[in-house]
Amino acid sequence: MGADIDETLDDLIGQSLRSTAYADVSYRIEKKLGVGSMGVAFLASRLSQAGQIPVVIKVMRPDFFRAASETALLAITKESVALGRLNESVPACHFVVRFIETSSVPVVLFGTALELPWLATEYVHGGTLLERVTVSMREVGRAFEPGRAALCLEALANGLDAIHGVNVIHRDIKPDNVLCCGTGADEVFKIVDFGVARPVGLQQTFSQGSLGTPGFAAPEQIIMHHDKLGAAADVFSLASTMFSVLTGECLFPGESPLEMVQHAREPSRRGIRDCPGLSDALRAEPAACDTIDAVIAHATQSEPHARPQRASIFAAGMMPALRRDDNRGTGVVPETVRRPITLYAESGVSVDGGWTWRVRHAVGDARAVSSVAWDGDGTCLAATDRGLSYWDGLCWQATDLGGNWEHFPRVVRRLSPGVWLVGGELGMLAYCSSSRSPMMVNVPDNSIRFDAATGEPDDLAVLLGCGSSGWPTLYCICGNRWVKELVLHDCQFVPALARFDDARWIVGGRNADGQAFVGLYSPLRWELTTLATPNVRALLAASAVPELRSAILVGAEGCTVRVTEAGVHESFVPGAPDLSAVVLDIGQRAYAASLGKIWMNESGSSEWVPIWEDAEWSVPLVSLYADANRIVAVAADGGVLEGVTA
Repeated sequence: MGADIDETLDDLIGQSLRSTAYADVSYRIEKKLGVGSMGVAFLASRLSQAGQIPVVIKVMRPDFFRAASETALLAITKESVALGRLNESVPACHFVVRFIETSSVPVVLFGTALELPWLATEYVHGGTLLERVTVSMREVGRAFEPGRAALCLEALANGLDAIHGVNVIHRDIKPDNVLCCGTGADEVFKIVDFGVARPVGLQQTFSQGSLGTPGFAAPEQIIMHHDKLGAAADVFSLASTMFSVLTGECLFPGESPLEMVQHAREPSRRGIRDCPGLSDALRAEPAACDTIDAVIAHATQSEPHARPQRASIFAAGMMPALRRDDNRGTGVVPETVRRPITLYAESGVSVDGGWTWRVRHAVGDARAVSSVAWDGDGTCLAATDRGLSYWDGLCWQATDLGGNWEHFPRVVRRLSPGVWLVGGELGMLAYCSSSRSPMMVNVPDNSIRFDAATGEPDDLAVLLGCGSSGWPTLYCICGNRWVKELVLHDCQFVPALARFDDARWIVGGRNADGQAFVGLYSPLRWELTTLATPNVRALLAASAVPELRSAILVGAEGCTVRVTEAGVHESFVPGAPDLSAVVLDIGQRAYAASLGKIWMNESGSSEWVPIWEDAEWSVPLVSLYADANRIVAVAADGGVLEGVTA
């Protein structure tokens, strides 16, 4: 009967739901994504005058709605308000799927009119954590390696702390309730599905049965000891999830919930080395494995009071065993890169077409964007003539990052989710975060104007700027200490900068003779090696994949220059347009943009094929972000364009 009732909701496909929060917003239902115990999820488009945004609409199932008490509906309202508080800071929490809006839709069931509640959240490209672990197991026979698992743990712990901070318990943390996007160091993990969440202190629940997923849910959930239910239950589930992330297996296997609870009550635990899916890198470190086993055992004690009471405390215990950097400087491509390359090869992206484009934010705003720092979910922080602006997937917002930016910022560099390096004029350089006040960086010369930055200051970072000499200058920070700068006396300007490998940066621009130049900069050797360069006016933008020692620069007259260990290869975009932006994805596909156009180039090919064109975009695209099956572009005035393939 439930399936028949769900067919009532299928009639919503193709219909539009009106927003009750915004006068010019509606949601067009496009297709069904899945069915849960409490609701049906649909892919929809959020339509407004500003643009078109993909979202997920979850509509409560009619049978559940009819059975729900007023207390349960009140709880849903409380949860919506509580989770909406996660959006109050700008940027909002990166590790929880963004809540957008809630309302209701009228349906008729067996002659009875019902107002079914619905909830709109952001749509995340990239699948679930369960799917990514499954792909890893299928492709290489191993689950996540330590570095990738550390990224996941940090994200989930921060997300849970944020959820608990607004007095909500999730109660169903597991790999298929975590959505993923991005690849490599930009991979982002987001907690989703609050269908069984509840505000702290609310004793009533949505059903009389146990809640949560056996094998991941804490014993107090399965046996319904609601008086013991708190944040420690989510810590239990997080620890069980991390065991699966590292091994591809369930920590508490069993054929029934009670059998799994019995396993959870036993004093001993399975070790990660008992599982063949454990990465070779971790298996080779017995001490690290022992630490991880001990931390997981502590976090999955049967009694809630015996566990860590915060997700971040659990993460702090495990993180030292996961934070590894064995591939730095070895020339070995880490698994965080090699595995996404396999996914890119299978993604179906090609120059033959299949792209679907949508304007997420229309051009025409009175802002000037000078620098963009992307996160793996397609959000970004931008330096503009209005100060720092954040694109949250729905709209541009002024940020809460603080700082005395008397002179407008000129460059932003993403260091990790929610943390950026921001530079500007008069020696302004700061670490900015939505969770703390900006931390200013002492600079060697207060007259410096910073124009570009890449790398990590606590390791090795290079910044482009101009100081008291008046010439373009390369600045370097190594271990948070400045090293000797390199003044480029033979250059008129140098706008292109990207990290080529562990120790070298690719730079490009125009030399003193008015011609384009390309160089490889080794900051620790204080050396710039000039490479062969096409005879054009200038190179304007660069992108690289350091793990693959591969870079590309673009510029005037349609010129593109690929730089690899094998040498320099130049090619030209048809029509010789001036190219303003470029991105090289982890599969070494390149995308270049200019005024109202985007081209694509396959690795090893000289052919550039147009994949998007719109004459109404009368300002150049200044930044591109590429993920598997997805391109996001920002125009000089803040217009945002997205292209996806099947």
